[in-house]
Parts: sequence; structure tokens; C-alpha cells
Amino acid sequence: MNTAPLTLLRDFSDRLSPMLVKELRHGLRTPAFTSLLTSFQIFMIVVIGSGALGVPVEVTSNIFWSITLVALLLALPLRGFGSLSGEVQGGTMDMLTLTSISSFRIVYGKWTALVSQSLLLAVSLLPYMVARYHFGGVEIVREAIALAVVVVASAVATAAYVAFSSQRSLVLRLFLTSGILFLLLPVTVFVFSMINDQSGDFMLRAFLSLPMLESWGVVLGILLLSAHAIFTFLALGASRIAPVSENHSTWKRLIHLAMLILVTGIGWALSVNPDPDMVMWALFPGLFLTLLIGADVLTEEIPRFPSVVQGLQQRGGPVWFMRRLLYPGWAAGVYFYILLVVLNISMFFWHWIHHSPYRFGTALMLATCLLISPLVPVTLRMNKSNHFANWWVVHLSLGVVGILLTIFKGITSNQEFGYLGVFTPVTGLFGMIDGRYHGESIASVTLGFSLCWLAVAFVRALAEGKQYKILENEARELSNPVSFTPDPAP
Repeated sequence: MNTAPLTLLRDFSDRLSPMLVKELRHGLRTPAFTSLLTSFQIFMIVVIGSGALGVPVEVTSNIFWSITLVALLLALPLRGFGSLSGEVQGGTMDMLTLTSISSFRIVYGKWTALVSQSLLLAVSLLPYMVARYHFGGVEIVREAIALAVVVVASAVATAAYVAFSSQRSLVLRLFLTSGILFLLLPVTVFVFSMINDQSGDFMLRAFLSLPMLESWGVVLGILLLSAHAIFTFLALGASRIAPVSENHSTWKRLIHLAMLILVTGIGWALSVNPDPDMVMWALFPGLFLTLLIGADVLTEEIPRFPSVVQGLQQRGGPVWFMRRLLYPGWAAGVYFYILLVVLNISMFFWHWIHHSPYRFGTALMLATCLLISPLVPVTLRMNKSNHFANWWVVHLSLGVVGILLTIFKGITSNQEFGYLGVFTPVTGLFGMIDGRYHGESIASVTLGFSLCWLAVAFVRALAEGKQYKILENEARELSNPVSFTPDPAP
């Protein structure tokens, strides 16, 4: 008889991040997750059982996916709503920052733990999907595609909730949560369209009819875009909880710049395609990523410690040349964001050179106004204590004004009232809605005012950028206090 002692089993490997292990242990044991997982399994058993008893397949499919979407797109991602703010309010964030765990690893660990729980729930769906396929009336390929899309969307939504939980304001977090839920509506529409026999077969045949290079490009493009959106959200949350003496902007801006250069290169390549609509696969992702990045880099606080610029002071090459674009703070963020805007506009002009599409000027003006709109909160300060909150308050206020302008135009049936919104890019875009006769002229006037907003934001960044010169002098003094000679005052 073998009396050798049994090998001890470890719940998690030591190679995993301590933050991930902490969050997984806590998350898997919480009553919220266990009750959700248990009730989810009970509901699924009831749904599958009702299908076996003769309930129509369409009814069971709709119930099955409704429960799945509520769990994967609503219940589990929402657990990140107070993940960072809870640490701050509980007084444990300072203890975490005192350890060797960086701010990004803290945020990444919380996101990974939540996504792991979502993956656990998604994997538990597979036996039920096979059972429904066994009973008939279900196309397993379309169901698998729908589940994959839901999992990716759940990961992006979870990253957004974790990032926005770094904000102390409950009202702001509730507003951002409603915005995320609104953006998840297209995913819900896609899922129910995919599981429908007619629309699902049409979408699948349309995708399979694409050339192999295009089909793989679509899949890889969606995954790359989702991965970069997740990174952007996590980096945003990490920079908001990091100590003020740390530089979290340089490395993430370099990654953002590399991503936008890649998208721009793809846009240039697609512009020479005989099909003029192909470039849209690069234009729309470029616009989306630029606006998302702008919400981050244009809301950073101006640094107050020389340690945040000391690393760039010691580097040479192109990084040294671009240091004024890579410094933390919204002032350097204005320069960096304008560079991203130029990359996007270059795709439009390269497309215009090769195709000269009809009414291209209006589309270019619309895109330029949309790209300049994130710079407006730099000059309008409604919340002086929180740049991130101010960014959203300004855009929400302008959006409400634009909606009221659109309603007023509809009531009066006078399209010339659209000129009332040309003073800002956001309200100008609303003023162009249904502008059959004055849309192009409204767009041109809006563009003129938008360029004025850009110029004012640039001037403000130059004025505030004097702080960087002071920090550079202090950084050089810290690096070489003996031979230090300060630069002349700007």
C-alpha cells in the first residue's frame, strides 16, 4: 500500500500577480458572484428543460440570450463600478501604492479578475449551447460567433467601468455608466440578429463571401481595436490613482501614437483600393480611438514634481525630440492630440487624392469639427477642481444645447436656425442635422469657429507649458547639482 503523502495543491500559482490573486480570491467568494452563478445555472436549466418539453425554439433562444446578455454585459461588468473608488474610500489604496505593485498592475489585476469571472460564466454556457443544438433549430456556428462578440464586449465594458471607478463623484460615474450601456446596444442588436435564421444566415454568408485577406483583416482589426480600447481605459484609471510624482503618460502616449500610425498606414493603403468605401475600415477606427485618447490626455493634471520629467531629460534620439508631446498634463496633451488629429486628416486627404469623391469637402469638415471638439473643455472650465469631470460636463452641456437646437429646428421647420450652433463644434454638428439646403455652409462656418477653439487651446497650452521649463531646470539640478546652470526664463 502506497503511504506517500499527497502533493499539496495550490489554489493559484506563485507566478501570478499578487493583485490578481487577491482580487480573484475575493471575487470568487463574494455572495454576489456565487448567487449570480447559481441563479444563472438554474435559469439555464429551466430554459433548456422548457425547450425539451416543446416550447418553440425562437422563444427559448430569445430567453437564453436575454439572460446571457444581462449576465455578461450588465451584471458582471458592473461589479467594477466601485472597484477603485471602494479602495480609496476604504483607505486601502494607500497601502497598495506603498507596495511594489504599480498603479497599472493594480488596475490590470482588478480588470483581469472580473474578466476571469465573466469567462467562467461564458464557458459554463457551452454545455447548454450544445444541448440546444442537439434538440435542433439552432445553428451552433452563429451562436458561437455571438458568444465571442459578447465576451469581447464584456471585457471592454469591464475595463471602462474599472477606469471610471477612479472618479470620486458618484454622479459622474452614474452618467458614464449610462453612456456605456447605451454603447452596448449595438452589441445586443448584433446578437439577436445573428441568432435569427434569416438575418443571421445573411450576415454569415456576407462575411464568408469576403476574400480571405479582408475577412481576417476584419477579425484582427476588431480584436486589435478592442485590445487598444481596453489598454486606454486601464491606463486612464491607473494614471488617476497613481502618485502625483510618477509619470504614467509617456509610455502610454507612445503606445497610442504607434497605434494611430498603424491605423493611418492602413488607411493610406486602403485609399488606393479601387473601392472608395474600403477606407472606412480605417477612418472610423481612427476617429474613435482619437476621441477616446483625447478624453484621457486632455484631462491630465499638470505635474508639480521634477521626477515626472527627469526620465525624458536623460534620453536621446526621437524620444528627447518629442518630449514636449510626452510630458504628463493636459498642456502637453494638447500638442499630442493635435498630432493625432493631423494623422486622421492625412487619411482623408490621401483618400481625396486617389478618388475625389463627391461632397468630400463636407465630410472632411464634419470629421475635423468632430476631432476638434475634445479641445473645447481645455478653454471652458465649469469644474475647476477635476479636469476629467470638466471634460464631460462641458460636452454634456453642449450636447443638451445641440439637442434643444435640433428640436427647435424641427418645430419651426426653419433650417437656418442651424446657424445658431456654429459657435462650438458640438452644437455645430447638431445644427447640420437635416440641413439639406444649408448643411454645407453651416459646416464651413462651424469649421472656422472650431479652428478658433483649436488656436485658443494651443495658446493656453503654450502659457501653461512654462511649468515644464521650470520642472526641467529642477530635474537637471537634481541630476547634476554641482554643474547645474538654469535655462533662462521663458
